[in-house]
Amino acid sequence: MKALQPKRSTRRGFSLLEVLLATTILLGSVVVLGELSRLALRNATAARFHSRGAELCDRTLAEIVAGIRPAASSNEQPFEDDPAWLYAIEILPSDTPGISCVEVICRQDLPENRRPIEVRLARLVRDGGAVPESPTVSGTGQGSRAPANRSSSTLDRLP
Repeated sequence: MKALQPKRSTRRGFSLLEVLLATTILLGSVVVLGELSRLALRNATAARFHSRGAELCDRTLAEIVAGIRPAASSNEQPFEDDPAWLYAIEILPSDTPGISCVEVICRQDLPENRRPIEVRLARLVRDGGAVPESPTVSGTGQGSRAPANRSSSTLDRLP
């Protein structure tokens, strides 16, 4: 009789080397994805701060144009509603007479080693008042003013 010999089976698993290699690749991928997530979060935060700075600059420049805030140079000072941000106003001359360049600089109130975000916004305005006065309509009374977009037209008076 023949002696019983164990059957040689086909390979049914991974070798230790294959498992270690797969684990190393998985861990490397996790590290790379973690770093990408950190960079994405940092860039999203910087974009949010840039947007906030642009919003504050735009609002301050609109206040200057509307005459709410004086069109005069000023040193850095904090915003009343957001003290984490500072603003400064610079009035720069232009080549055109009667026109000035108003530049608003907004930056975070952080030390330089933390790399604060700074946003600059400039606009040309007329000297002596940024807001044009509404035109006066003559013949409607002594010193009275009429709105510029008055609806009366000459078509109503035609025969």
